[in-house]
Amino acid sequence: MKKFTREKATSKIGVAFVAKVVFEAGSIFRETPAETDLGIDGYIDFVENEVTLGILIGVQIKTGASYLVQRGEAKRFEVVVSQRDLKYWDIQPIPTALIVYDPETGLLGWLDLTGYIRANPDSLNHAYTTLAIDSTAKPFNVNTFQGEFKAIFSNYRLEADLFKLADLMASPDPADKFRGFLGLLSCNTSRYSKLTCFLLIEHLFFPDNRLRAAVSDALSRYLPHPEVGFNPPEEISKYVESKLKVFGKDEVRQLLDTAWLDEENLMQRGSLGQSIGVIIMAIPNYARHLEELVVDSSQSYEVRMAAMALADEFGIYEVIKFIASNLDRVEWGDAREGAQILAEGYLDIEIAENDLSVTIERLGYDSIRLADILRDASIYFLTENESIISEISTRSGDSAVRFEASRALNRVIKWQHLIDKHTDKLL
Repeated sequence: MKKFTREKATSKIGVAFVAKVVFEAGSIFRETPAETDLGIDGYIDFVENEVTLGILIGVQIKTGASYLVQRGEAKRFEVVVSQRDLKYWDIQPIPTALIVYDPETGLLGWLDLTGYIRANPDSLNHAYTTLAIDSTAKPFNVNTFQGEFKAIFSNYRLEADLFKLADLMASPDPADKFRGFLGLLSCNTSRYSKLTCFLLIEHLFFPDNRLRAAVSDALSRYLPHPEVGFNPPEEISKYVESKLKVFGKDEVRQLLDTAWLDEENLMQRGSLGQSIGVIIMAIPNYARHLEELVVDSSQSYEVRMAAMALADEFGIYEVIKFIASNLDRVEWGDAREGAQILAEGYLDIEIAENDLSVTIERLGYDSIRLADILRDASIYFLTENESIISEISTRSGDSAVRFEASRALNRVIKWQHLIDKHTDKLL
């Protein structure tokens, strides 16, 4: 049975305490759902005189006595973070803060992660980095929240001057461009501007990897996104969609290249690749473009594999079927193994080999194996078995199985909305 560990309980205590400070200061704290928490525990929306300022920041919260260390007479927090964590925070379209809480002493400290990465760009090249926070100099309470904390993160707006930020993005210097990008995305006034969307599209294929990754992820949030989107006004979403309508196979190829900037998590949930997939599915005839790229031996291994991964993770049935049908007719080269795996998965489904039915028949509805299958399954498999999953969610007596079934059904609904939005052909 899935357990609610002490570690999870401690984490919740920290989130609750930070939320308490934010609400007491009169601002808004929104906790990130556990299933989509990949490095951001919540979001703070600053409020002044009972009116939201439209300044949104992400917050990562660390809780526990283990983070508090003694240095002479002073106490400070030390948090060891991985290169992957720093890169994730680096590409966020809004500024991000780290807040650390020790329940035993009641001490809290905070750090401007966005500012830290900007001041220490080499940290992105290190496997691990220790972030130090003086609990006396950087306490997190109502007074500091209303003072230095709000002031620092409000500055990322650069006075919310849309044209000044646009000028920064027009600079040839990647660092200036990134400053402009952060400013444009940090407040509602500029975030939901057509000019901002235009600049994002113009920088989709900019040579600087850091900016290209951040821009790609941000642009995807204006489209129907299976995780967390911006919820922009309809006219802004339509504007982005209209600009993507002129894209073709070459742009799809370049986007697939971008997905490889996060090679470890290629096309998985919450990854850069997932955001790339959202953009690609807004491009007309995207399935045909993927088919042509996948069988083109002149394309790089990375592009062909990314196209296959996208078809698999997004459940693009016609592309999967196309690969299976052409398995012995195409010179696959080093992409052969990927095509073989995808084709075998397609054939397994075609001959109605149903893992869920087999597991239920053998082990029953309460088997934890069902939870494992539902958690790890591709969206295509979930869609094909939607009725069985619904049955599992109502008949299983195991809470972990019911939870994974509910989450799987939610994924199906979100993906189906995405498919319906961008193609006339249902899965």
